[in-house]
Amino acid sequence: MSKRFRVAFSFAGEKRDFVKEVARLLADRFKEQAILYDKFHEAEFARARLGRYLPKLYHDESDLVVVVICLDYGQKEWCGLEWDAIFDLLKKRREADVMLCRFDYATVEGLFSDAGYSELDDKTPAEVATLILERIALNEEHPKDYYTRDTPAGPDWPDVAPQLDWPVADHTEARRAFAQLITQDAPFRILPIRGVSGQASLSSPTNSSKRGQNHGPCVRAVRLQGFLRPVERVRHF
Repeated sequence: MSKRFRVAFSFAGEKRDFVKEVARLLADRFKEQAILYDKFHEAEFARARLGRYLPKLYHDESDLVVVVICLDYGQKEWCGLEWDAIFDLLKKRREADVMLCRFDYATVEGLFSDAGYSELDDKTPAEVATLILERIALNEEHPKDYYTRDTPAGPDWPDVAPQLDWPVADHTEARRAFAQLITQDAPFRILPIRGVSGQASLSSPTNSSKRGQNHGPCVRAVRLQGFLRPVERVRHF
């Protein structure tokens, strides 16, 4: 299971403009809340003792830590706090959780000549974002193009469920659960419901909008071994 952050960036302020572009591209893929980049979490980070709070996010709450090393990195106080947590990952042989990148062939204390880096001097932010996505895929034992290959667009699930009209009975809890099921951030797309008799007792909800006015994906329920299961179809009304 993924941790809170898919990617965490550790970098010196001198490279902020570059890292900002990479973070934005990754946020387009995973959303801002899944990227540990300070400007995406200003409200959370406006706290006393951030220096004690932040390293734990790198150490315990990030799938992949991307260290952007430059000539200034080792001199920065905040980079030092982050590096202590990151180096502990290396000490515990969690090398796969740390991706080393650098400008100007810079290095940092604790790394030796056998360390491997992604050299950034001649790379664009888009190229670096692609490398990071490939690394995540490899760490998860997927093909490296798992997150970068072209795939057909899936359904455009709404952020908020539309008004639902239930054609049989007013199953309030089931209606609420189904409304959550068809939104963008639903954790799953299957909702089994069993009636008192042991048979499925709920039919497919319909959108109260007129046909042709709803731009959400088409969802229907099918009967399967006594259950109703909403099935996602890549088609629109």
